[in-house]
Amino acid sequence: MFARTLLLMLLVGLSFGPSAYGIPLNVLWDDSHDNDGDELNGNFSGFRDIVVDEGHTIRELNGTPGSLMSSALSTVDLLVLTDLELAFTGSEITAVSEFVLSGGFLFVVGEQATSFNTGSHNSLFAALGSGVVFNQDDDVVSQQFIVPDALTAGISEIAFGDPGYPGGSVSVTGPHSRVLARESATGRVGYALGRDGQLLVLTDSSALGNGSAVGGRLPLNQQLVRNMLSHFEDFTPRSVPAPSTLALMAIGLVGAGFAGRRTLMA
Repeated sequence: MFARTLLLMLLVGLSFGPSAYGIPLNVLWDDSHDNDGDELNGNFSGFRDIVVDEGHTIRELNGTPGSLMSSALSTVDLLVLTDLELAFTGSEITAVSEFVLSGGFLFVVGEQATSFNTGSHNSLFAALGSGVVFNQDDDVVSQQFIVPDALTAGISEIAFGDPGYPGGSVSVTGPHSRVLARESATGRVGYALGRDGQLLVLTDSSALGNGSAVGGRLPLNQQLVRNMLSHFEDFTPRSVPAPSTLALMAIGLVGAGFAGRRTLMA
């Protein structure tokens, strides 16, 4: 009887997407490589509030370089790296690479090249085979040319740069990455997708900060965050069994139920 009840629950669960399991995305904000005072509960509290309002959980990883290891990522679905100045250690690059290769998601937010550690981020991207590279440039302005995509739905412009703090750019290559937004039809790229959707890269942290109401465009940037979360929700979170796994469990329970019946009849 118990096996039949559990089987029914599993089969019902198979008909819904990941969010219907009642387990939200577990988001980790890395603060262990920041040295200029950017804080999830400070100047990025608006980003935190959107994540929570959308039904997910988010926490901040404090500490120093060397903290971003497998133990910190074991229950995480989405890792957020935002405007980080301190270099990743080799062990951290390995840990984050393994996290992504095992199905984890990565949202990387850069800055103008002189304001964050482009080299360390590019070492991580190379280890991932991401198809995305941060350029050594500055003064990239708001993204006016938006490529139609589910990630850019409802967005006509991505506001870049609090006064005096413009963004950077990325180069995008290979079949598993694509441009999402740029300055103009042929301008520098400020928003891109890599690894067939496991990686998203935005090149200006002020586009997500509480002070990003450039010309009253903050609501559009909020939509960017919501689209980003919806995009990763379309994948099955690492902390939730995949539907195929649940199906195998259900088949196993059916077999166990029949075996139990044969034993009783004998």
